[in-house]
Amino acid sequence: MKKVLSILCVMLIASLGAYAQTEETKTNVDTELQGKDLKESNAKAKKILQRYIKAIGGAEAVKSVKSINLLGELKFAEGSKMVKRNAEVLKKKITRKLVYVAPNMNYMEMKVDGQMVDKVMYNGEYARIRQEKIVPEKEQIESLQLIPFLTEINNADRDDLYYLTTKEEDGKKVDVIKLGDDVRLYFDQKTGLLLTRIIGVDPLLASKIDYSNYKEFDGVMIPTESVMTPGELHETITTVEINKDVDMSLFE
Repeated sequence: MKKVLSILCVMLIASLGAYAQTEETKTNVDTELQGKDLKESNAKAKKILQRYIKAIGGAEAVKSVKSINLLGELKFAEGSKMVKRNAEVLKKKITRKLVYVAPNMNYMEMKVDGQMVDKVMYNGEYARIRQEKIVPEKEQIESLQLIPFLTEINNADRDDLYYLTTKEEDGKKVDVIKLGDDVRLYFDQKTGLLLTRIIGVDPLLASKIDYSNYKEFDGVMIPTESVMTPGELHETITTVEINKDVDMSLFE
């Protein structure tokens, strides 16, 4: 059981983008914008985000979401490196609870067979990670937005938002934008929906979440399937509650 817990703790940290940005990484970030008209790039990125907000139901519908509770079940891919190291993880029931309270409060807990593995909280002022209270820097706040497909509405007018490129992936045209130094967002150009969120520039340290199978809940489109990398951890959302009562003690 301890091995399972340690593996999931590593996954949790990776999914939060808990890494140190090096000078080399910072240089790579700056290089991405070389030769671009930053004002034009910022304007285009904002249009892409606005199109995304419209695709998930529109600003009015998204802003009407004052709270959301999500419960998901997680499984490692059978051929993943984590499973090859310890096949025991396939036998465990892994669940994750996500709670969002507008405009930027987030909570996550992960359990294995009902036993708490870890939890993370951000209440807009400070965070608790593994019971340690911290006041996050601006860059760290990005990784504490645990339900990004709703919290992106808070980023739509940011000045450090830039369009990077349009590429083709899996037969789809995908627009890529940069949020701050460390976050990359990939949007389906046809549907406007968020496909991928990457935290970190260094390929060895970055974490990636792919979103799919969007479904409508109370007028808002929410992805019910995701894959977290590294680890190839697949999540299926089983419960969605919008604007229900929230235990605010979670954010203390």
